[in-house]
Amino acid sequence: MTHVTRSTGFVMAMLLSVGGAAVRAQPVAPVRVCAEWEPALGTLISWPLGLPQSLVVELARDDRLYVLVRTAAHEDQARATLTAWGLDPARVEYIRCNVGSVWPRDWGPHQIFDGNGQWGIVDPVFRGYPWVNTPCVPITSPGGYTGDDTVPTSVATYFGAPVYPLNAYLTGGNFL
Repeated sequence: MTHVTRSTGFVMAMLLSVGGAAVRAQPVAPVRVCAEWEPALGTLISWPLGLPQSLVVELARDDRLYVLVRTAAHEDQARATLTAWGLDPARVEYIRCNVGSVWPRDWGPHQIFDGNGQWGIVDPVFRGYPWVNTPCVPITSPGGYTGDDTVPTSVATYFGAPVYPLNAYLTGGNFL
């Protein structure tokens, strides 16, 4: 187990995981959302960055950094940049997925503990930001963020965590 000395609400903190990667219908009740003060493996960010260099360096100082990357080229670019900033490459892991935006807090992955205390990820539906379009994009439309909508399952697979579909549409913003 890894103990994290601090966490931040600005980016998604990944909590300790146990379990096998599998899509399941429902978690065992009662279900609770993981608290930001609970032990975490590290911090999840996406590349290209939407965060200032100083924050990324501070986050990686004591914690592991999990970087969502879309392509091998993005991974190479992230690795070179983070190394140039002085980050320890042994404390940075890259997760290849269909990430398209810089705000993982908007679309997940959102972590839970089930009634047995097992960690898992819930996967809501994310189609984008309806208020940025005129007229407003209907919540059931595909939107332009279908790649981001697949990231929670990719992250669950990476960590070997169960993933549970959540029949709710996220429209961006903080759901921590």
